[in-house]
Amino acid sequence: MSLRARLTLWFLVLAIVPSLALSGLVLRQLVSTVEWWDSAGAEEALTSSVVVAKNALQRLENGLHLSATPLFDLARSRDLQLAPGQPDRLFIERYLDNTGLDLYQLYTRAPGDSTWQLVADIAPAGSPRRVPLDLSPELDRGRIDPMRTVQSATGVFGLLIPLPSDSTHAGARLVAVGYALPKDFFLRLSELQLGIGTFRALAGYAEVFKWYFRLAVLAILIGVAIVAIFAARALARHLARPIADLAATFAQVDGGTEVRVTPGGAPEVRQLGEAFNAMTARLAVARAELARAERAAAWQGVARQVAHEIKNPLTTIGLALANMEREFEALPLDARARVDKRVRALEHELASLGDLADSFSALGALPIMRPTAVDLNSLVESLVAASPWRHVALETVPDPARPTVWADERQLRRVLRNLLKNACEAQPAGGRVRIATARAGDGMASVVVEDEGPGIAPGALAHIFDTGFTTKKDGSGVGLSVSQRVIEQHGGTIEVDSEPGRGARFTVLLPERSA
Repeated sequence: MSLRARLTLWFLVLAIVPSLALSGLVLRQLVSTVEWWDSAGAEEALTSSVVVAKNALQRLENGLHLSATPLFDLARSRDLQLAPGQPDRLFIERYLDNTGLDLYQLYTRAPGDSTWQLVADIAPAGSPRRVPLDLSPELDRGRIDPMRTVQSATGVFGLLIPLPSDSTHAGARLVAVGYALPKDFFLRLSELQLGIGTFRALAGYAEVFKWYFRLAVLAILIGVAIVAIFAARALARHLARPIADLAATFAQVDGGTEVRVTPGGAPEVRQLGEAFNAMTARLAVARAELARAERAAAWQGVARQVAHEIKNPLTTIGLALANMEREFEALPLDARARVDKRVRALEHELASLGDLADSFSALGALPIMRPTAVDLNSLVESLVAASPWRHVALETVPDPARPTVWADERQLRRVLRNLLKNACEAQPAGGRVRIATARAGDGMASVVVEDEGPGIAPGALAHIFDTGFTTKKDGSGVGLSVSQRVIEQHGGTIEVDSEPGRGARFTVLLPERSA
């Protein structure tokens, strides 16, 4: 099974298992809640409350009929005096107090008028009311029927009878006797009865709710599973793709090609990609160094043989020229001048061949170092003073701190002379060469040789120190290679910076002599 498939499976398990457990817990809790609600006896409690309330009202109504009859008979027998302090009012107050009744009221309506007026509101003795329990608004709207027991929104539960008309009272009159219950008693009783009906209707849907919850939780679980599958695939692809790319790139690594990857994905995967790039870069450097070492080793054997083969005939030729010079004195003056010119040309070419032989000899085996304290300023000044390249202006920029290095002066002089020679020969039509010394920091000193020549092409810049590589028509490709080996033998480095048309700058870094 591939890594991507494994990651997808594990992510899917990690997403679905907790969701399944949570869904089962929620479903069980919901079903248990519905079952408890359906079996908690709420309907019985509500029904019992309504029955108790109705029984209590029935008992109150029975007692009300018994207690209210004497008062109704009294009101029908004569015209009662209900003003405060009157005997009839005092009697009614005591009667209400003794029987437990809460009110005795008289309502009148003038002839031709449609509104009732409360003209007397009597409470039990010792229990006066601050606000009358006025039934006139409900009488006007017809919500109270004198033929039925009064259940007022004000909380009045009582009886209401009309009084006969007489000559004294031309309008209609009503007498109300009853109890004063809580103001919202009948409203709450109606709501309770409505709640019983609603509860019974909902109880019929309890089983439906259970299946609804099961289906809803199942649908949510399926949705979570689908989302988890897509998320797991996307996350697995996101994690596995960089690793797969790295694996494909690893397969491309061979002995001669530098392969790089673009780091991506998680930080750990990016670090792996960066480490791979660093490894391939080190491999490329190692391959380049190995190739250079192999070329150098091959050249060393050839160089030793070439140096040996060149030096032997050069020695013979030099002796022959010396003998010929001694015999030139016997020649006529005009012939002597012509021959001397040709001999001098031969000596110049012989010196060039000698330098070439020395270069090949140095490449074959560097001489043993004999380090001493070398003042770079003095070394540069002596090179400039002995310069044979008069067509170029030499500019020196010595460091006032006079940097001193621990080096073999003869070998270091040869390196700097080779750099100066290359800089001057790069400007055959004349120009300027700048030589500067400096303390580079970190215990290093530098010598910079900079010219204004045509510069070095980018393709050639990477091989400038390779043995046998040269940009000159008559170059051997040995000088810079030997120079690099000499500087590295001293524990330093030699670097080149150049662009076509902007000259070249060689920088030699050497360990500075400690005090």
